[in-house]
Amino acid sequence: MSLVKSLSGSTAISALGTISSYALTILLARDGGSINFGTYALCLAWAAIMTTLIDCASDAAFTHLTIRKGDPQAAFDTIFTARLSVFLILGCVLSVARLADLIDMPWQTFLLLLPAFNFGVLFEYHRSNLSFAAITCAEKFLLLLCNAMLLSFFAFGEVVYASYAVVSLASLLAQATVYRRFLLRLKPAPVRETLSYVVSYWPLLTIALAQLGYGHLSRIIIQGKQGLEVFAAVSLAFQFITLASIFQSQVDRAFRPPLIEAMRQSNKESCHDLVGRYLIFATLPMAMGAALIFVLAPQLIHLIYGPEYQLAGQILREISPLFVSISLVRLTDLVLLSLDLIRQNLFVNVSVSFMMLLIMFSLSASSPLSLFIGVIVVAQFVQAAAGGMLAYGALRWRVS
Repeated sequence: MSLVKSLSGSTAISALGTISSYALTILLARDGGSINFGTYALCLAWAAIMTTLIDCASDAAFTHLTIRKGDPQAAFDTIFTARLSVFLILGCVLSVARLADLIDMPWQTFLLLLPAFNFGVLFEYHRSNLSFAAITCAEKFLLLLCNAMLLSFFAFGEVVYASYAVVSLASLLAQATVYRRFLLRLKPAPVRETLSYVVSYWPLLTIALAQLGYGHLSRIIIQGKQGLEVFAAVSLAFQFITLASIFQSQVDRAFRPPLIEAMRQSNKESCHDLVGRYLIFATLPMAMGAALIFVLAPQLIHLIYGPEYQLAGQILREISPLFVSISLVRLTDLVLLSLDLIRQNLFVNVSVSFMMLLIMFSLSASSPLSLFIGVIVVAQFVQAAAGGMLAYGALRWRVS
């Protein structure tokens, strides 16, 4: 299947899943109100950070690790062992931190962590992105259906979090059925190999955490500065950015394997062709989406979520440029990973993200919300520019 067909097909299926996700967001926002929905969104933000840690950068690393080991089963064993180890350690540490009141993280967050053990790396490696997109689409639709039924009989509460956990488990079982041979042959990787994986790919994990600064850590700072209701409005606005990220995930899955292969073969023509196609089929649509969102943001928020979340319309307009920066940042990540410039990319990601979070943290609680949002947008374009210059120089001098 060609890149374009795979990308268009998986994106179309993911779009159906996105519709279900947005329908669920609308349902929960309208049913729960700004406080209950804000708590749910806060759990999702914490879960995203924890899931990124548990995932151990496996999406970005699996193909690369398989080439190194020459065996996808060995790579899967190593990654699964690393995920489980981090999950157990992280669960213990955060549980103690909660009990000691060191962090303000709702306990329901732990019910949202099952997706960290997804089998997406196997679907990507075997070029079965359409199948993975179909399973995740069904998962999102089932979650919407369950919540619509449960909220007809119960108040917004633990049933929302419990349904998330049950549906996530069902999705994992479906994914495991497709690649059960890997699960049946699974054996814990030796401690030495697991530590070697962490040492080799910790820059990728740090990059992923740095990128969380834009959508999750930054929102948690805003919640601490301006309260749960403002956090709820910011979270609703960032739901539209999630749409861009979902499309971008399909782009990454379609472009990562051939781009890594082309870079390793030092095929200059193929590399330039892939980058050009990326800009046409990924970045250009994102730019068009950003322009549309900028024009329609207030009306969209009012129509979808109601007048209670009017602030989210202003926020959405201000963050609409992130559609473009997300695409550009992920392109530079792919190119730099393919050229083994992981640590250089790490420096760019971490330094820009750290400065952004430091500036946001230093702002007073009385600062305008627009100032917090502006810091996020400017920071990501600075990162895109810095990573782009590094990637361009590497392509020019290292690929003949």
